[in-house]
Amino acid sequence: MLMIRIHFALVACLLAVGTVAAQQGRAPFRWPEGFEKSTTERQNISYDVRGATPSEVWASIREVGPSDSNNRRFAGWTQWNIAWYVRYDQSSDGCRLAEAHVRTRITTTLPVWANRGNAAPDLQASWDRFIAALTVHEEGHAARAIEKAAVIERGLTALPPQTKCDEALTEGRSYFAAQMEELKKEQIEYDRTTNHGMTQGVVFPAGKPGGGR
Repeated sequence: MLMIRIHFALVACLLAVGTVAAQQGRAPFRWPEGFEKSTTERQNISYDVRGATPSEVWASIREVGPSDSNNRRFAGWTQWNIAWYVRYDQSSDGCRLAEAHVRTRITTTLPVWANRGNAAPDLQASWDRFIAALTVHEEGHAARAIEKAAVIERGLTALPPQTKCDEALTEGRSYFAAQMEELKKEQIEYDRTTNHGMTQGVVFPAGKPGGGR
């Protein structure tokens, strides 16, 4: 059964373990390339599907749609990667993470019905509504990742000072891991409450129970 949903990258928190470095008392300090400031990078990818009927279109998605590590196919896909770099300050009060820059990369993938023009006008309209709703649902996943990146940026520098800078970095890593785990749960809950986008109109053809799954 093909899930009509955006599959968000549950492994992102493992892949983006956080590019962490700190100022080691050397002057002048320079942010590495790509971390001069906090950034959000977006990339949109499309793939072609074909068919004369909704059943054929879904069969095409099952064949060429984006897949997860278990080779399960999905109509849409949202993946994120969050990495961070910090500068720390050491004083008589201890060592603290003084400044953090967070880089967020989000890639979204959606299908394009290559021979849509050959379908009946009502079916074309149904597909267009499906894609519009799928885009809205996908953006919900992306927005949660972007919001979490902002939380991470603020939270890293709010951590209490530690006796040693290595300890401060360890605290930073632990905080990051906890936030990414929380993000994973938030994304799962988003899919649960929207029924993987179906409550937002992610169905094709319109009016068919299960959205044509």
